[in-house]
Amino acid sequence: MTSIGNRAFSGCSSLTSINIPDSVTTIGGWAFSDCAALTSIDIPDSVTSIGDSMFSDCSSLTSIDIPNNVTTIGDWAFDGCSALTSIDIPDNVTSIGYSTFSGCRSLTSIDIPDSVTSIGDKAFYNCAALTDVKMGNGVTTIGNETFAGCSALTSIDIPDSVMSIDDYAFYKCAALSNVNLGNGVTSIGNNSFSGCSSLTSIEIPDSVTSIGDDAFSGCSTLTNVNLSNSVTSIGDGAFSGCAGLVSVNLGNSVASIGESAFYGCDNLEKIDVDPENHYYASDNGILFNYEKSELIFYPRKKTDSSYTIPNSVTIVRYGAFNNCANLTELIIPDSVTSEMSFSGCSGLTELTIPKGIERLYDAAFDDCSALKSLHLSSNFKEFGGTKYRLYHLTAAPLSPK
Repeated sequence: MTSIGNRAFSGCSSLTSINIPDSVTTIGGWAFSDCAALTSIDIPDSVTSIGDSMFSDCSSLTSIDIPNNVTTIGDWAFDGCSALTSIDIPDNVTSIGYSTFSGCRSLTSIDIPDSVTSIGDKAFYNCAALTDVKMGNGVTTIGNETFAGCSALTSIDIPDSVMSIDDYAFYKCAALSNVNLGNGVTSIGNNSFSGCSSLTSIEIPDSVTSIGDDAFSGCSTLTNVNLSNSVTSIGDGAFSGCAGLVSVNLGNSVASIGESAFYGCDNLEKIDVDPENHYYASDNGILFNYEKSELIFYPRKKTDSSYTIPNSVTIVRYGAFNNCANLTELIIPDSVTSEMSFSGCSGLTELTIPKGIERLYDAAFDDCSALKSLHLSSNFKEFGGTKYRLYHLTAAPLSPK
């Protein structure tokens, strides 16, 4: 007997243990899948690969010794092995497949040897008890959703060999408080650390050039972000919902900042930009494009009660002033022609919309509870969906000025 075929024992729900003879060199895919009572199995050293779904949904399997000659662990190999508490990956393994250990809810630690160069998407997805991960120096990519939902994981050291952290890699790792990014990482993918609500700080190494959409969204305890001079792009919503963020420092190479990159950062006091940056500028902690023709973001926790937008500004980015509760007075020059929103500006008492602005966004005055007078120019044409929200204004709120 040299091989065990595909699905050979699949669904043998009463099978509790099995000894495979040394003559076997090949075991087919799904060979022991859905063997719900299987608690132990001895695999001989003659076997060189763990096939796709070989032990998937073996929900009673608590441990397994993988032979030293195994070089690959296939897709879904241990998917749904909810009782598996530990596993040793031998030094000859070079790849871990798609969703290999997904749903191993009892797995507490994993040691990935230096021989492993690739980890498949969702490899450790929803391993809810996983607290300790040691990643070898051979891994080059952390795939999509690799550790997503590992809600007990508290820290991770990413070696210098890793070049990219793909989308949702550590999504909703709610206990993750410490991340050490290696000096080889060049890209941080979309939503890669989204929902890591215990993450308080992160150092972005000089190797990183791009930060994806929503990469750190919902990291509500993140307080400071320093972006090195290598970073050229920050995606849409990259730091949205980082309610604890108080300061951001942008390096000299940032050339693109996506929409709502800092939306919901309600404790942000300032954004500083390296003076050598030729795409963006900061004035008293307020973010502009380099020419100061576009006002991008006014930090929510600035203590100033009054602000005058510079005459150079023609565009105010959507949401730039939302939730600026400390502002009681905002002076908008005639140069501004873009639609604007003032939602959450609960301290504003009076506002004049200049002649350059012909319309406002829907819900532009949501939660502007102190606003008593609104003055519109004769050029104003459209209120969008906001007019019904102006019930709290004085008797003649829409007076021309």
